[in-house]
Amino acid sequence: MKKIIGSFTLFTLLLITLIACNNSPAYDEHLIGTWRFTEYENWTYLFNADGTGVRDGEDFTWHTEEDRLYIICSVQMFGVTNERWTFVITDDVLRLTSLQDETHEGWEYIRN
Repeated sequence: MKKIIGSFTLFTLLLITLIACNNSPAYDEHLIGTWRFTEYENWTYLFNADGTGVRDGEDFTWHTEEDRLYIICSVQMFGVTNERWTFVITDDVLRLTSLQDETHEGWEYIRN
């Protein structure tokens, strides 16, 4: 009986650990680095591997879910602080399309 209880306890702890790891935010490694806006050289994103970043001197946190990019910042851009984007990277070009501003066709950034 003690072996069954011990095995069940070990299994439960392992299951809890796996669930906790699956709820961790994802950081798409392809985004990590510096990206420069194609229209204005001084507009840049810096995506760090730990989920932090800097845009035009303002800090933010970020994570991804499939082709979605979520940015949380303290400074409002375009009227929002929690931004939702779709992103596509082709070669060294990052294309961001807002999920909150459906009138805009997207922004392009080049990897520095």
